[in-house]
Order: sequence, then structure tokens, then C-alpha cells
Amino acid sequence: MTLSGISDFRHTPLESLVLKRNPCEFQERYRQLVFSSLPNLKMLDGVPKLPEDCSPPSIRVFFRMCTIL
Repeated sequence: MTLSGISDFRHTPLESLVLKRNPCEFQERYRQLVFSSLPNLKMLDGVPKLPEDCSPPSIRVFFRMCTIL
């Protein structure tokens, strides 16, 4: 399952979305991809938009690497 069609909802007033327990939830950078595709979204899977949901992928990867070390 992919998130390829989610950008079709980009121009909707959608503010909350639940995809929990959906196979796409396990896709890498799932939250970042959803929030970047849906700019009006404020809540995903019952969790409010977090600062890390908006961070550029390269920063997040670096952060994750530092956390592991």
C-alpha cells in the first residue's frame, strides 16, 4: 500500500485523518509524507501535527543517526 493518491486531497479543508492500522502507516517517513501532501491537516491518527512532522528528511535522518549512537 502506498500514499501515492493522497495528494489528490491537497486542496480540501481536511484537518484530521485516521489511517491507523493501515499498511501505509509502516511506510518510511509516513507522517512527513502525509503532512507534506495535505497542508491543511492538523491531526493524523489522533496525534496533533508535531514539529518533526515538518522537518526536512535529511535533518530527520541525521537526528535519528545521532540518537542511535
